Amino acid sequence: MRKLSKMIAIAVLATSGHVASAADPVQYNLDTVFSGTAPSGLAPWLTATFSEGATDTVRLTLTTSVVSGYYVSKFFFNYDPGPSGAAVSALAFSTVGSNVLASDIKRAYDQWQADGDGKYDIRFDFAAGALYSGQQSVYDIVGTGVTPQSFKLLATAGGPAGPFFSAAQTGGPANGWIGAQVAAIPEPETYAMLLAGLGLMIMLARRRKKSL
Repeated sequence: MRKLSKMIAIAVLATSGHVASAADPVQYNLDTVFSGTAPSGLAPWLTATFSEGATDTVRLTLTTSVVSGYYVSKFFFNYDPGPSGAAVSALAFSTVGSNVLASDIKRAYDQWQADGDGKYDIRFDFAAGALYSGQQSVYDIVGTGVTPQSFKLLATAGGPAGPFFSAAQTGGPANGWIGAQVAAIPEPETYAMLLAGLGLMIMLARRRKKSL
């Protein structure tokens, strides 16, 4: 029974889940090729992390792991202002440290489409060969009410691929498009079936104990 009780406790904790707070970091691992050719190297080829900074500030850190000769030329992501946040056009971007700079940062709702994927709100352009293996690009994003969770938004449908939370174009010997795959979230019915099964196990265990 102790073992069974432990299983029940673990299941209850799993079903309770974790409610994300606005300050929780958001990380995307771009490890899915949805168009073109995959860059060389181990996936994820690009990691994007949004973390809390000063008031109304989020730090975006892009880290690449493509092998020599390949690079990231474009990065796309979305923005949800919520009921009282700054408009996407009002967001300010400032570089942090001596990292790779974007040659251009475009922002407008649902204006930038990744090849075969959905439409995004913000697009970073990098010079060819600038953001390559082991390089980082770090920016502080400033705007009223901005939090890491402000950037947890799927692309608006616009193609057969995705949707993804973020996407990027890679270049080099071959060009391709990569995205951050969405993790499957169990439906409430799945949790209900799990708890019902555990309840049945408890009932059978008690009956067995009484019959001994």
